[in-house]
Amino acid sequence: MSKFLRLIRNEWKKEFHKKTLWVMLIVLALFAALFAALASMEETSYDYYYSFEEMCEDEIAWNEEMLNDSGVSTEELDFYRINVECNRIMLEAEMDWNDWRYTLDLARLAVEAKYDGDTDTYEVLCRVIADNDVDGYYAWQMRTYESVYANDVARLRIYTDVVQYCIDNGLVPDPNTEPRYALILDMTENRETVLEQERLKENGGAWSASKLETAQNAVAIAAYQLENGVDVNPADSFDGDVLDGILYGEFTIKKTSSYWDAMAESVSMLSLVSVFVIVLAGSTVANEFSAGTIKFLLITPVRRWKILMSKYATMLLIGVMMCVVVWVMTMLSALMLGAGEAFLPAIFAENGEIRLTSPYLLLLGNYLLAMLEIVVMATLAFAISALVRKSSAAVGITVAADLMGSALSLVLMSLGFDWGRYLLFSNLDFVAIANGTSIYPHQSLVGAIVIVVLHMAVFLLTAYDAFVRREV
Repeated sequence: MSKFLRLIRNEWKKEFHKKTLWVMLIVLALFAALFAALASMEETSYDYYYSFEEMCEDEIAWNEEMLNDSGVSTEELDFYRINVECNRIMLEAEMDWNDWRYTLDLARLAVEAKYDGDTDTYEVLCRVIADNDVDGYYAWQMRTYESVYANDVARLRIYTDVVQYCIDNGLVPDPNTEPRYALILDMTENRETVLEQERLKENGGAWSASKLETAQNAVAIAAYQLENGVDVNPADSFDGDVLDGILYGEFTIKKTSSYWDAMAESVSMLSLVSVFVIVLAGSTVANEFSAGTIKFLLITPVRRWKILMSKYATMLLIGVMMCVVVWVMTMLSALMLGAGEAFLPAIFAENGEIRLTSPYLLLLGNYLLAMLEIVVMATLAFAISALVRKSSAAVGITVAADLMGSALSLVLMSLGFDWGRYLLFSNLDFVAIANGTSIYPHQSLVGAIVIVVLHMAVFLLTAYDAFVRREV
């Protein structure tokens, strides 16, 4: 065992004498820091390059120009008139991009009510807008709900409870600037789902137990956050839907933690680690042959398989080190942008009962799953390197196999060939499989790991046979 450890130490030193590895580490550190900064950055305000007043004036001018177009239909004329009046109201009220009245689009609600013949609503909302009257808005909301849901006591209670909570706590009705209001909206939506599912269940309809339980747990989490003054839940940053909203600008009610958004998305940086490890693993054996140093290794009183496995173990250790670099650099960069959320607990609910855990455990789990894919690809590159004894061929074949394998899995899935789920590349996205979002439905994490381990055994046996049995 001591000889094997010495071999690993020698391989480690050898790798760190190469400039290539240092360049890779520096690139990883810089990319991780930049990635964290981008993921933690708040959305740029429009008034940074285009003022709200200019927007309103441009909208008015363009819509008035369209009103003078002889080819415009009656329906389109109403649309352009509404737009003109909306923008004039917002302009007169001196709104800006972050104004709650603009977020709720009160001007449009008012003008559309006017065109629908509801002059009372139009006048009330115009006063609310002109006076910037939050209480007046809530009073109008309360009256509206009491009228709309007069015959549905349960649904009426959901909405009147919301409005009363906002009034009692002086909340500005803007989910973008008031985290508690965002929580209220989320809780209201889920209370509606609970009510709908319970009624379907009582009436023998097509209700969903999982949908009901999910909504009940979401209500419990939102209630816990409101009661304990917790604005954000780090667990939300690990939610795929929320992350898509952050990355692609889609609207999401929930306010998430900038720190944990960066940390959760840092897992995607491990794809770069995978590329680097493939390059290293594909060259570690092949370079010994191309440089002629393999003969000096083999004349030592150490068995060939130990030399081979020491190189393999060293590659895996370097891969782990690179993952640690990504974690640490992302965390340091994210801490500089907002350290206050680094120690918040992740809030979960099960059967309506709250459960707290460390989000670092969630992050570690995602890292470990992503690292499994790195190990598989490194093993494939290592086996090809031992087989063909050319680093460029080993790296090229491995990268091509990765790209073509993923594409093949998608094609087979789209064509309805269910046996494609048993291919190696259909089982490498362990994070997606664990979250239930894999390309093939009902894939299990245990099953994926078994399939991958069997493939890895074949790769290692190939490397062993090519390195130990073949003549140098």
